[in-house]
Amino acid sequence: MVTDLKMPRMDGFELLAAIMESYPDIPVIVISGFSTPDMQRLARQGGAVAFITKPFPIESLIRHILNLLHKQTEGGTSIACPPPYSCN
Repeated sequence: MVTDLKMPRMDGFELLAAIMESYPDIPVIVISGFSTPDMQRLARQGGAVAFITKPFPIESLIRHILNLLHKQTEGGTSIACPPPYSCN
């Protein structure tokens, strides 16, 4: 799952907590345009597998997602990403 921290009605930290409580096996990537080291630390402590600061190239998000999918299906021992993406 990919979530932003700034959202109407519920912020990303609240969503992250709800996901971790109900679906702890779902990896969560947090994105934000208002990043601080404390926010990144809190997201990681809350269970996020990655924190990406906006703006970012879409390839960066694709790399994170492909790496997560690979780790889930192959144990993370080798990286196999489709061109033109590099997952290293």
